[in-house]
Order: sequence, then structure tokens, then C-alpha cells
Amino acid sequence: MQHQAYQPLLPCANKYLQYKWDKSCYETHRNRVQTAKATINTTPPKVYSHLLVKGKKQKQLEEDRLSTIQRENHMLLDKINHIMKTTGRTDCKNDYVQKKATGPAANSQRKPVNVPAFITVQSDLQCRAVEESVARKPQPHGEHRTLPEHKQHS
Repeated sequence: MQHQAYQPLLPCANKYLQYKWDKSCYETHRNRVQTAKATINTTPPKVYSHLLVKGKKQKQLEEDRLSTIQRENHMLLDKINHIMKTTGRTDCKNDYVQKKATGPAANSQRKPVNVPAFITVQSDLQCRAVEESVARKPQPHGEHRTLPEHKQHS
């Protein structure tokens, strides 16, 4: 009487028949899984005739490759011999034209700056900024900002 509690995944007209069909499919699946045998493909991959390189051609390609390597090695050896025989030269020249004037000529071109005047102007601006920020800042609970006692008397 398991078919009475069986709930099929898809809607069906008869739960009893659907239960029997699903059970038979499940059993055949279980039998196939139990009788399955592991297989490993040990055969080599297919060789296509149009991709094969003939023996003569392969030998020629290998000789060409070796001759190219030999020629490049010979060229490198010649370059190293030349460097060892000569004093060696740099291949990068740094012929820069100096754009910035330095030395006494630069001092005559610069504008003199009045350092004390600049410092006083800067300090005045900072003091004004601090005073404005204190004046704009509202105090909580209606309190007024006062200077500390040791600064009031001086």
C-alpha cells in the first residue's frame, strides 16, 4: 500500500499506475548501474594522413632549425668578440640642452621676494580665519564663549 502515500512529480490520472511505472523505471536504472563495467580508452588518437610530415620533410625542417640557431649563435659570438676587443661604447647619447637657468644667471632672473611681508600677511590671514570661525560657531545651551581665567587678566 505504498502507492497511497506516493506523490508523483507530474500530475497524473492514476497514482497507483504512476507509482508502478516510476518504480519499474527506477529498477531498470539500478540494474543498468550494477551491470555497468568500467572501460578505459587506451587506443591512440586518430592520425590523419594530410597532417603527417614525411620523413624527408621532417629531417629538412630540423636541419633548417638547427642552421638558424647556429647562425644566430655565430652572430652573437661576433658581437661579444667585438665588445671585448674594443673599449665599448654607449649606444645612448644624453645630449640634453639645459632649460632651467642655474648659477649667477638664474639669480639675476629671479624676482626678489619680501619674506617678512609675506609671513605677516599669512599670519594675519590665519588669525582672521580663526576669529571668524569662533564668531560663527553657536554655543550649546545659550552659553557664551569666554577666555580662560589666566588669559583674561593679562
